[in-house]
Amino acid sequence: MDAPSLYVGKVAAQSGSVYVTNGFVPYWREAFSSTGEACWFVVEFDPSQVSWKRFEEILGATDPSQASKDSIRGLLFQHWKDCGLSQQPTTMDNGVHFSAGALEGMRERML
Repeated sequence: MDAPSLYVGKVAAQSGSVYVTNGFVPYWREAFSSTGEACWFVVEFDPSQVSWKRFEEILGATDPSQASKDSIRGLLFQHWKDCGLSQQPTTMDNGVHFSAGALEGMRERML
């Protein structure tokens, strides 16, 4: 099964194979769980009613400053103080992470 946004690769090394994970996934996990807990939501929807593209629009652009003002990230960007955030959301700390698909989501939870 293909998982293009998973960012994990098997690399041959002298001592054998190693797996390399793109550094932003563990960073995000730490950022979302630094308080000692992380909230995971399993979202299920009928793709004939809400496409994956539409779901992305509801959450908003990865860069909250570019997100639609009525998206979740756009609202967090505008009202970050009211939400109790210590800083305005950025691309790396944008308030909401969602996986590119089910396989990626499962793998990210395992990291």
